[in-house]
Amino acid sequence: MADKKTDLILGVGIVSLLGGGLALFVGHLGLADKAAEARGAIAQRVAAIRQDAADVIREIGTQPDTPAEAPEEAPTRSYITPGPPPSLDLPPGAVPAREVGTSPLITSDDYPEEALYNEVQGTVTIVWTITSLGFVEHCHVVESSGHAQLDEAACRAIIRRARYEPARDREGRAIASIERRRVVWQLPE
Repeated sequence: MADKKTDLILGVGIVSLLGGGLALFVGHLGLADKAAEARGAIAQRVAAIRQDAADVIREIGTQPDTPAEAPEEAPTRSYITPGPPPSLDLPPGAVPAREVGTSPLITSDDYPEEALYNEVQGTVTIVWTITSLGFVEHCHVVESSGHAQLDEAACRAIIRRARYEPARDREGRAIASIERRRVVWQLPE
């Protein structure tokens, strides 16, 4: 178990270093705006990886050579951005963002265990921002399912999986845009 924790911590450190190096490299190419956006996207990805690492460490539990004690509840990161979603209408002549990949963004594996156990289902409408680099950020719930765990699972899956070829303005420059989707959480038969 200690090996898993060590590997996880090393992985987070390596991702942080590589991300920072990429942002510096882009900055040295004279692309200051892209460098700033890359740093923001990388910081968000590193935060998600750190949260995943904390989740895995909580699942693994304490090491055998340490005394067992009540696990301390770590603060959980919400994938839902509070407040209203942005209004990013594409300018005339712009090409909308295009999803990259063929795998579904949300699958039955994303159904929260607690919701399955409690037989909770519902429909949530979410809106997220697609950056000019094609990353997803700022997932907003515009119409709640009425169940926080379903709303959270929808945003978590989108932020973790969705990748895009960004929208482009008339001149072909990558620009930020938004995407909207209804997610139906229905219990299996």
